[in-house]
Amino acid sequence: MNQSVNVKEFARIMVNRLDEVKRLVFSQKNDIDSDFPSWKSKREENQGDYLAHDSRRELFVSIVTIIENAQLSYMLLGDHLTDNNWWNQRLEEVSESKKSSVQKEYAIMIKWFVLHSLFSVVEETLRSIQRSSPDVFVVNGRFKSIAKITESILSNSAKTEYQELFKLVRLTRNTIHTNGVFLPENGDNVTINYQEIDFVFNVGGALEWLDDQTAVWFIDAISTAMNSIIRSNVISEIDYCPRTMM
Repeated sequence: MNQSVNVKEFARIMVNRLDEVKRLVFSQKNDIDSDFPSWKSKREENQGDYLAHDSRRELFVSIVTIIENAQLSYMLLGDHLTDNNWWNQRLEEVSESKKSSVQKEYAIMIKWFVLHSLFSVVEETLRSIQRSSPDVFVVNGRFKSIAKITESILSNSAKTEYQELFKLVRLTRNTIHTNGVFLPENGDNVTINYQEIDFVFNVGGALEWLDDQTAVWFIDAISTAMNSIIRSNVISEIDYCPRTMM
């Protein structure tokens, strides 16, 4: 959260920006329902059985849910965590510096929630696709890393233009898991260029570019990439991709 921006205004900007991306993802889901009605039928036939739904469609349902939860959180930030009456009803005395600190930390929590939830549901979907067609998306070994699964899917679906995006996703997720500090096993700095933007990972450093707007950018970029990938013939022609526990 940019400290030079009023918190209420910041929250309003983020809710509106998420609205823009939500319209995109809704449109993608609706087009999928029109083009691949059998994927939606799996949900209708198995309302209470999460794992029986088709992962290719449900990815977009999950992304919409992530967006809406983030919007609710930004509304709480803008409408309540900036309201003195709200604070006074809960605590006898809270300093302005404490309020400011809570607002900042809450905004960080929202960002981490968006990214972690988004990356998790994308990994779930990729693993489901690979498990549904293991003879096409061959990944050797007992332990199938998401990096190898992604490489196989992008190669066999002729979508290698997204390789750098998914490398960016993997490294960003790993960095979130190490409390926001980049700590690769090989000890090397990394720069990923995607859409003519350099994303720099310096060993022992935070991701300076990973702000709130970039988190929303990830939703847009990933939903667009996944929409293209699942529409490839080799994936769209799979009869059924049940959701799977990772």
